[in-house]
Amino acid sequence: MKKLILNNFKKLMSMMLTAILLLSTISFEVFAEDPKISIIIPVYNTPENLLRDCLESAKNQTLKDIEIICVDDGSTDGSGKILDEYAKSDPKFVVVHQENGGVAVARDKGMDLAKGEYIQFLDSDDTIDPTTSEKCYTAAKEYDADIVKFPFCHASNFDKIEVLKPSSLLKYAFNLYAPIWNGIYRKKLLNDYNLRWDGLKGGGTEDTVFSVTCLGVAGKIVHIPNMLYKWHANSMSLTHGGLASDDKKRGVINNIKIMSEKLQSICLKVNDNVKSVFLGCLLDIKDWTSRDYKICFDEKEFISAIHPQLLKDDVVNRLPIAERIRLKSMIWRANPQAKSQKTIDDGIYTISSKLAPNMCLDINQCSKGDKANLQLWQKNGTDAQKFKVQYDPDGYYTMKAMCSGKFIDVANSGKKNGTNIWQYGANGTDAQKWFIVPDGDGYYFLLPRCNDFCMDVYGAQAKNGANIHCWYIHGDDNQRFKLEKCEDKPNSSKSNTAQKTAGKPRPKKPVKIRKKAYKPSETKKDAGKLSSSKPIDSKKSA
Repeated sequence: MKKLILNNFKKLMSMMLTAILLLSTISFEVFAEDPKISIIIPVYNTPENLLRDCLESAKNQTLKDIEIICVDDGSTDGSGKILDEYAKSDPKFVVVHQENGGVAVARDKGMDLAKGEYIQFLDSDDTIDPTTSEKCYTAAKEYDADIVKFPFCHASNFDKIEVLKPSSLLKYAFNLYAPIWNGIYRKKLLNDYNLRWDGLKGGGTEDTVFSVTCLGVAGKIVHIPNMLYKWHANSMSLTHGGLASDDKKRGVINNIKIMSEKLQSICLKVNDNVKSVFLGCLLDIKDWTSRDYKICFDEKEFISAIHPQLLKDDVVNRLPIAERIRLKSMIWRANPQAKSQKTIDDGIYTISSKLAPNMCLDINQCSKGDKANLQLWQKNGTDAQKFKVQYDPDGYYTMKAMCSGKFIDVANSGKKNGTNIWQYGANGTDAQKWFIVPDGDGYYFLLPRCNDFCMDVYGAQAKNGANIHCWYIHGDDNQRFKLEKCEDKPNSSKSNTAQKTAGKPRPKKPVKIRKKAYKPSETKKDAGKLSSSKPIDSKKSA
């Protein structure tokens, strides 16, 4: 009898030991108090098929030591019930229901609950590759990274894992770093700098502004080349609908203001290179919201949202040339009384191109009438190549042709690439007002006040008769000009014999624009269409 009891006791102990070992394993893999990654998913009225696909992609991660925090932001459909269903069947899911407060509030709630070493964001209508968390976490631990990023729907600039310096971020595609959901973030970094979504408005830019601020304070950023995120264009989301244009505009300005103030409040630990990255990304935010949402920003409104300390010359001058020129012109437009805007003295100047130093801007055949095109022509000392440059207290310059008394003018205040620059009678419009931005070594960029373009040698052609027109700012030599002061009195005695003997200087065939001169927000396809088009006919455009 005693032997039987002893045997049964041994069996019972063996079973209990097996159960304890099994439970300890499950606890380590699923119920760990400090998971490696917390995946935060804000949910509001997401279509059921998209929501289930999203939750399944998070549930099936190969990295098991994770938690999935789903914040139901007051959904009025069945989204909340679906979340509860997943929470009952899988202990990795943590579900919170709250009154509707917006995506920023929902993400903050998720961050407050997160226990993971790293934070990962996932939108409820998108999906991630099963290996996403594991690949990001492995790279983070190997390189001791604060942030790990990966491309989500565009070709990567890398074919291997690389450690990036914040100062180099602007060299790479903006869309690689703008989203919040294509990477993981060390929770300690977010806590140390108190980086939260509090106050940010939804609608398409809150992700970008938050992500860029995180990049600005990160000590080490690692890029992995894998495309791991599948983004769905859901017409019901805040990014693509649901907000009026004015609301989106207010949201953009609000978000930029909040996060630039946040970055400035910790600027003692942030160098000027990182600040310039932040500024460059703000310009990109302005560009793609203008393009995608058709939102027009007033320069004063946009600049006033950025903390003044971030607009100092030692920060602005670190930007790539095109971004630097655009930002300076916006600063000047926003503050017409800025004394630093006066970059040259009043006087009579010839204006030569860096592309061809022996050639000058010239009024087509020294025409006396309106609409004569501005062109490039061999230096000849005639009045057709002399312009009276005069500064206005509001920060711009006017340029008057000495041979005709007409002003250099953007044809019909052109708002598109390739708009011809001609001469026209005085009318006081912004088409005749120019910002002259210094570029060092005596060269300048000439920006019309009526648009966001730059004076450009047509098609980068250094030959007689090449038209001068407006083109997106890219900072190449065909947009750099040298202003050389000459005698104050016009020399009307000289005739422009070179032009008379050469016949009509405008080329009969259109000059093909080089492919590289297109704005990042354009597609190459669009640029190609522009380059193959004929030069704008000033008579028709009149």
